[in-house]
Amino acid sequence: MVWTYTECRHGLCNAHYERELVAVEENTHQTWARALIAHLQTIKKAVVAAIAAGYTALKPEELTVFAATYDGLVRQRLEENPQQVAGGPRNGVGEANENAWNL
Repeated sequence: MVWTYTECRHGLCNAHYERELVAVEENTHQTWARALIAHLQTIKKAVVAAIAAGYTALKPEELTVFAATYDGLVRQRLEENPQQVAGGPRNGVGEANENAWNL
């Protein structure tokens, strides 16, 4: 549904990404999807802990580690799906197809 809006800028929350990743894992059994879910949950926990400690941002070294792990998981996704490119086809109803084109 959110992909049909053309006059606004928006992003997806982790819940949307998690649903997409669960679908990828269930349909393709690719391990990077479950690992990315766990990684996003780890980042969320770190943010919650930082806020509870009175911080307004994560430490630069935390961001570096999180980004490197994320990049590694994206590389794994690309290696497991070399025929696909980011932003590839969707199934026409706003949902990702089982081949993880949108991740």
